[in-house]
Amino acid sequence: MTLASTPTRRSDPRPQQPLSSSRERAMNKGGVHPVVVRGWSNQGLRDELYIQLCRQTTENFRYDSLERGWELMAICLAFFPPTPRFHTYLEGYIYRHMDPLNDTKGVAISSYAKYCYRKLMKAALTGAKKVKLNQ
Repeated sequence: MTLASTPTRRSDPRPQQPLSSSRERAMNKGGVHPVVVRGWSNQGLRDELYIQLCRQTTENFRYDSLERGWELMAICLAFFPPTPRFHTYLEGYIYRHMDPLNDTKGVAISSYAKYCYRKLMKAALTGAKKVKLNQ
């Protein structure tokens, strides 16, 4: 999944639909970039960020907010893992949402969760993304 794609409600976990340009603008306006940069650069904020994302994606009946929470979790996991202390909790949280029965009102929660789970496992092995300096 890239920033320009989002899972659909289909059982196929691969991303299918690109974000519309208005959706991209809304996400950027909402401060996705600063959140990711702060989480990436400050290890002390990572667990708090993931805790807040778990809260946002738990029993949230505002489906646009629910979907944005899962999208932000996926983006963050692509850049940095939680601390080892919080990893087990987040792994269990994501794993519990991988069942398609969790999908609701066009929000493919299980697809997001499967993607997040893969990113979490990879991040646990490789750590946060490294900065590449242009020289």
